[in-house]
Amino acid sequence: EQSFDEAFRRLKQQAMPTGSDWNSIYLGTPSEARGGGVTAPPAPTGNCDCPQDLDFDGNVGASDLLALLVAWGPTPGHPADFDDDSNVGFTDLLALLANWGPCP
Repeated sequence: EQSFDEAFRRLKQQAMPTGSDWNSIYLGTPSEARGGGVTAPPAPTGNCDCPQDLDFDGNVGASDLLALLVAWGPTPGHPADFDDDSNVGFTDLLALLANWGPCP
């Protein structure tokens, strides 16, 4: 039987498009996120008016949601920790969903 991380990697490979949008974020496994292995995406250049746009494509959407879910749990300093409580959790998810769609 495969581990959760193996199943997650396989699902990610099947579901992810090959476009460049996915290259701007790091999608580790849930275990890597809990262990601090998830690294932050590169900081955007210029003024960022939409912190929930984790892949910097100008929209808050599915790839941003996936990045948040991958980082779920204690991940101090992760860009998906919108409330800066050193934990990516429910309030961060609500912030992302409240900003769904094109960035202003």
